[in-house]
This record gives sequence, structure tokens and C-alpha cells, in this order.
Amino acid sequence: MKKLLIGALILASFIIPGSVLAENSTPKTADSLVFIGEGRFMGIILATDATNPVTVAVYDNNIASTTGGRKMTPSMIFTTSATSRLAGVGYNYNDNVYFHKGLYIDITCSGTTEYVVTFEKGID
Repeated sequence: MKKLLIGALILASFIIPGSVLAENSTPKTADSLVFIGEGRFMGIILATDATNPVTVAVYDNNIASTTGGRKMTPSMIFTTSATSRLAGVGYNYNDNVYFHKGLYIDITCSGTTEYVVTFEKGID
């Protein structure tokens, strides 16, 4: 019984308080402040207009601006075609793409695009 209790205490020490599963943002069509607070950027999925490429930059910022925010990933360019309108990128837990202020997405596209961001909030 004592070994079982010690094992349970060791296991409980690995549980991160406040940690939650990944969440998806609501669909967005322009630059957006997705979340304010700490967390981990997990990825983005885009649906394009089938004509214009989309450039995405991800910033650690708690205001709706790139000014003063830390760029978290290199700018990503997603090409598009009539037969391939969906694109995206995902990161796993080992990639450690953390944000501390908030999650701001900067989208550049001559046409239209819609996207959803996946993130985990509350990471210390």
C-alpha cells in the first residue's frame, strides 16, 4: 500500500496544474488577436481563394499589432491552386512554440482567406 501511495504521488507531480487540451479559434479572415495570456501555438489551417498565396506570421503579443511582439515562427507562405485550396502547418509538443503575452496572427493575402488557429492555453 505504501508503494502504491508513493507511486501515485510521483505520478501526480507530473501533472501540470491548469493545463488543458488544444483549442481551436473561431474562423478568422484577417489579422487577429487570437488569445491573450500564456500558451503554446500548435498550428494553423487555411482555406484560400484558389488564386492568391497567403503569408502568415505568428507573434507573441497581447495587442492587435505586430509592433512590440516577438515573432514566434518564420513567415510561412502558402501557395494555392484551384485543386488545392487547403493548407496548413502543425507543431507538436516537442517544438516548444510558446507565447507569453498572447497569440497574434498576421495574414497577408491579395485575395481572401479563412483560417483557424490551434493553440493550448495556460502553459507555464
